[in-house]
Amino acid sequence: MATGKWVAGLTAVILALTVSGAAMAQRNISGSSGNGGGSLSASNPYSTNANLSEAIKSMQAKNYVLAERKFREVLQEKPNEPRANFMLGVTEMQLGKWNEAKTSLSNAVRISPREPDPKSRLAVTLLKLGDAEGAAKQRAELAKMSEACKDKCTNAKWIAADIEMIDQAMAEPKLAPAL
Repeated sequence: MATGKWVAGLTAVILALTVSGAAMAQRNISGSSGNGGGSLSASNPYSTNANLSEAIKSMQAKNYVLAERKFREVLQEKPNEPRANFMLGVTEMQLGKWNEAKTSLSNAVRISPREPDPKSRLAVTLLKLGDAEGAAKQRAELAKMSEACKDKCTNAKWIAADIEMIDQAMAEPKLAPAL
């Protein structure tokens, strides 16, 4: 019974991740901006990338297999494209590919260290993989961002929501080891 509640809780967290992940892609994460964020613009060469656009639409339509393929196509051309790395990780979470999600989300954190969303998704993935210490590290990074921001930066509400998401995931009962 506890396992069922944990899975149901994790499923709810993942659904929230997908919805907010698509929103993050639309607000245009980037490795070069001060606190991240911003809007899509014609001056952003990635905003017109057909594969990225198709991947995001596929993800929003819950066609995760197609989304995964399209994100990988984007990353073949541009391995450091921040949104594609992040969104591939969220897609892999939806597909239950936790080790792959860890890799993609770690890349997103490395490429865009000032973005809160990849950190929260990586934390949830690490929890799923049994790495509570790694998840706590990502939460601590978000807490530092929140303190530096003092609710005044562009990403303040995202940082707070991401910390809350990690806290909720950490509060879920752990899966009992198989006997």
